[in-house]
Amino acid sequence: YGRMLIDEPHRSHSSRYAQLMEDVRDDITRFEPFFADAVRVLELDKKRNASLALVSELSPREGADAVARMQENTLIVQWVQQCLERRISSYRWALERLVIQAPDNIAADADRLIGELAAQTANPPVAAQPVVGRALSVR
Repeated sequence: YGRMLIDEPHRSHSSRYAQLMEDVRDDITRFEPFFADAVRVLELDKKRNASLALVSELSPREGADAVARMQENTLIVQWVQQCLERRISSYRWALERLVIQAPDNIAADADRLIGELAAQTANPPVAAQPVVGRALSVR
């Protein structure tokens, strides 16, 4: 991300800062809707996990399929969390390079936005853990 932001032609350094801030804002905007859906899905998976013991004549294949769906949902949430952490690192790297190339007071605003995204990412509303044999926790 940072290489692309730095290396691609822009009208000015201000437009690079603006692009960085727009990208961070976009991630902040997407954070809550994604995790709201993740909470719902993982809550349903908790119910699915609990119901496995209650289903009559559950075949091994049906049980394995249900477990695989729960694991996949958990992995998707974990993947998004990891991607957000990488994006934050990329945003910070890019901001540091922008400040070196063209110091600007707007860098402080960009840093605050990155900090806001980092705070959200550090405290997601769900803690996606492996499903099998454990209940998922939702904060």
